[in-house]
Amino acid sequence: MTAIDKTHDARGRGCPMVMIELNKTINIMPVGDVLEFLTDDPAAYRDISAWSERTGHELLDMREADNEFRFIIRKCERTRNVNRRRDFSRY
Repeated sequence: MTAIDKTHDARGRGCPMVMIELNKTINIMPVGDVLEFLTDDPAAYRDISAWSERTGHELLDMREADNEFRFIIRKCERTRNVNRRRDFSRY
């Protein structure tokens, strides 16, 4: 079992606040720390998985129960170069 260093509860917030809060939280954490991120935004299941792939942070686990989502993310030292321009073609 992975030890959790920080928990952030973003339940009750919708997109884009969920992703903004995730970025702010992970950015202030030390490399190697593990974040437990909680949300009830159904879009987060897809968005956080894609975010993890883009940024290089390690998504250790993601689960859904009773319309709430729990993500376990390890902050990695090297993050991929994230294109700051948002692609709206997929919406």
